[in-house]
This record gives sequence, structure tokens and C-alpha cells, in this order.
Amino acid sequence: MSLVSSDSAAHPTRTALVVVASTRAARGEAPDRTGPVIAEWLAERGFTVDQPVVVADGEPVGQALIAGIAQPVSVIVTTGARASRRPTRPPR
Repeated sequence: MSLVSSDSAAHPTRTALVVVASTRAARGEAPDRTGPVIAEWLAERGFTVDQPVVVADGEPVGQALIAGIAQPVSVIVTTGARASRRPTRPPR
């Protein structure tokens, strides 16, 4: 399903992809709350946006970005992902 704003006729080639990096959301353990908000924001600004792509942290993010570039899309927005482990020493 694509989200299309009423302004999309003025900019028919503006497309966007939202990639959400979240292992928990990709596994179905937690909802993706940011992806739909970002997709809606982009649609309100004239972009045609498919539903966010939710992938696990790490290599799947790179794969989703490569797939997005191959489409191609006008803009790719990523959200999520955080350090999977704590630093071995305290920050200075």
C-alpha cells in the first residue's frame, strides 16, 4: 500500500522509502511506531511512500538500502538501530 498526498500530482516522481532498523520489530516482538509517522510526514509533503520496510539491525539494513537504491527512489530515510552492546570503557 502506498501513501500518496493530495499534492503528489504536482510532484509525480518524488518517491520515498522508509527503512526501520529494529530487530525486535522485525521479529514481531515490538511494534514499529516511528516508520508510519515518517511515511505519513513524507506523504504530506508530496512523496509517494510505500509502507516502511522493517528489518533487523545489521546486514539486513544494508540489504534494504541497496534494494531501495535499485528501485530507485528519490529519498531513503532510515530510523532505529542502536548499539548492540555497551562500550568496553566509559565515555570521557
